[in-house]
Amino acid sequence: MRKAFKLLEITFAAVALVGLVMRISLLKGGDFLLVLSLGLLSVLYFAGGYFQGSPNLKSADGPATEGAAVKIWGGILFSTGIVGVAGTLLFWQGFGLHLLIGLFGSLALLLGLFLTARKSNGPVASAVFNRGAIIALLCAAVWLVPKATLFGLFHRDDPQLVEKWNGVQQHPKDPVYQADFDAYRRQKYSSSK
Repeated sequence: MRKAFKLLEITFAAVALVGLVMRISLLKGGDFLLVLSLGLLSVLYFAGGYFQGSPNLKSADGPATEGAAVKIWGGILFSTGIVGVAGTLLFWQGFGLHLLIGLFGSLALLLGLFLTARKSNGPVASAVFNRGAIIALLCAAVWLVPKATLFGLFHRDDPQLVEKWNGVQQHPKDPVYQADFDAYRRQKYSSSK
């Protein structure tokens, strides 16, 4: 089961990377691949968090991650972080909280694993620790890059859309900017069909 977990994890991560490259390259289908792969990766971490590490007590996985609770909580936190990354990259409203829960939860888990391994003189680099570091770095990178930069990168082929979106972000309480942005999108997407 652990081999299947690792194979699925690598496959979903590779497909997510391809989807991100397609989205940056302005190719159609990148959004679909991002949603599909990050959604499945999130489900994999949430449902299969227990299968992250080795079941052997004398393995290189280390004493800090031998407990099933750490693996399960790690899977839940990693899943929340992945959902936050997906929602933020696709500009869905309300996913900043998921991103922060994934980031700070992963950092807390990393700190706990580090202190436990240090106290017991065991190895720090375990399967859960490595995944936690990667998820924390990914969440931090997406959180630190301004939304305007991401939107400009993903929609650089339509500068007028980027300008209208920036107007909405700079004046969130002004309905005129939102109405102008919505009208432009309706007009653009109805003419492209």
